[in-house]
Amino acid sequence: MYVDRLVWRYIPDPATAAAALETAEVDFWEQPPLDYVPKIERNPAVGIVTYDVVGNAGVGPPNHLQPPFNNKKARQALTYMVDQERYLQAAVGQAKYYRQSGAYFVSKSEYGSSAGAPGKPDFERARRLMKEAGYDGKPIVVLDPTNIAMLHGRVPRDRRTAAEDRLRIFIEMALPRKQIAAALTGGQAHLHES
Repeated sequence: MYVDRLVWRYIPDPATAAAALETAEVDFWEQPPLDYVPKIERNPAVGIVTYDVVGNAGVGPPNHLQPPFNNKKARQALTYMVDQERYLQAAVGQAKYYRQSGAYFVSKSEYGSSAGAPGKPDFERARRLMKEAGYDGKPIVVLDPTNIAMLHGRVPRDRRTAAEDRLRIFIEMALPRKQIAAALTGGQAHLHES
């Protein structure tokens, strides 16, 4: 197939992008926020296509150079303090768009394996590991990339979901709203309070 012309439009506002798709002003929307998917699915003129069956891994990698995560035991504690099903439900919402997996790498990739991963959360073990790591109760900062809809949309919901889990292991988290422009541009990282 040959195309005479291809126009790649960036529409930052999801409501405007949804309207453009609904009215056939645009033909394709690569990653609509999941809040918009049910409405899009109801439109018989629009098709939803899963073009990547391997999927994405949702990760929250800690800064291993800063306390408490510069200690291996604190990083290990992270694997025991997450109830993956609850996080996926909070972040994605629709079970047909997520897959629970204990794999450290994307589960359907060639490196996907759940060997060594905990099958379910173990808050007592996480608490013990954080204590062994010398965690002193200082707030742990979690960045919120407001310029990437799929990641930003997840953070507020993860805050609510994580609140109960943090109480179980006595970790306080500071969650400032940050914008990380370099994540998309490959340029210098400029952090802005919003």
